[in-house]
Amino acid sequence: MGKIIAMLQEYIEEEIKREAFRGTDFTKVLFEDTVFYQCDFTEAEFTDCIFRDCEFEECNWTGVKIYDGKIQGLSFRQAKIMGVNFAASGPGPSRYTFQECEMAYCTFEEMNLPDFVMEGGSLKESSFVECQLEEASFRDTSFADCVFERNQLKRADFRGATGYRFDPFDNHLKQARFSLPAAAIFLDFLNIEVE
Repeated sequence: MGKIIAMLQEYIEEEIKREAFRGTDFTKVLFEDTVFYQCDFTEAEFTDCIFRDCEFEECNWTGVKIYDGKIQGLSFRQAKIMGVNFAASGPGPSRYTFQECEMAYCTFEEMNLPDFVMEGGSLKESSFVECQLEEASFRDTSFADCVFERNQLKRADFRGATGYRFDPFDNHLKQARFSLPAAAIFLDFLNIEVE
């Protein structure tokens, strides 16, 4: 059984380095303007927590569970994020930034994601379904076996991204930006041949 963090505990304007939070249950904890560096959150649970402008640098978020919280600013840099269902964080807009992260088996479904950034890392076997991702940036991201269904991707930026494969008629892509040769994958959905 993991450590239990007391209700209503706060992490405000702190810098926490190389701490092991493996299996820790965080309940009704406020995280604000706090930086976690090289911390291990494997199998940690966050229930009814609030995140405001927090950063996780080189942290491990494998198997983390998020239940009914508020994500008002959560940033990851060079983090490992595996098997996280971000959709369980609850309703309302959530701000996420992922820079140079290794991610797999993550779920984003029916989420309002303003200012969403996922750049320079990798995302494998994950899904975006019915999300509001207008003006999102996926620049230089390497995708593998990811699902994009019925998303609002107006003005989204996929320049430099590779490995994505999704139906352009199933997602709203007005004014979205892509680069060649990766964008040529959309020709498969047009049932035409280019020589």
